[in-house]
Amino acid sequence: MNNDTKQHHQETLPRRKFAKAAVGGAAIFTATQWTKPVVDTLILPAHAQTSGSTIVDLALATPDLSTLVDLLVGADLVETLSGPGPFTVFAPTNAAFENIAAVLPTLSPQDVTDILLHHVVPGVVPASAIPATTNTPPSTVDGPIPASNGVVYVIDQVLIPA
Repeated sequence: MNNDTKQHHQETLPRRKFAKAAVGGAAIFTATQWTKPVVDTLILPAHAQTSGSTIVDLALATPDLSTLVDLLVGADLVETLSGPGPFTVFAPTNAAFENIAAVLPTLSPQDVTDILLHHVVPGVVPASAIPATTNTPPSTVDGPIPASNGVVYVIDQVLIPA
């Protein structure tokens, strides 16, 4: 099906559309037909439209992931996550990083890199494939958000490797 025909084709379905007329104080209703548009194109919210956006591009465009972005830059992982992938990234929110703010300064750069890489799974996987962790399982705040090189799930916790 080409773009011209797939955007706006319709199918006719029965539907009751009621017209009301007063007859001696009683209502009379009549049924008619209507057409229902068939949706065959998914329209994503602005933050989820891929148009070539990589996982890093999506993270940069999401204010609630600014701490993650800063740590990815510090760990020199931006180029990797901008690569072809595909990757699934479980992206902790700024609030999730605030919950471990006391621990972050005590970690070595390699520890931070290991924690960040624990949030990345090769391939595109469902949210239920969150890597094993020492803390309680996180909740998905948003996602899946498609990217040109994978998918992102925004989560409410930082995953600490088991």
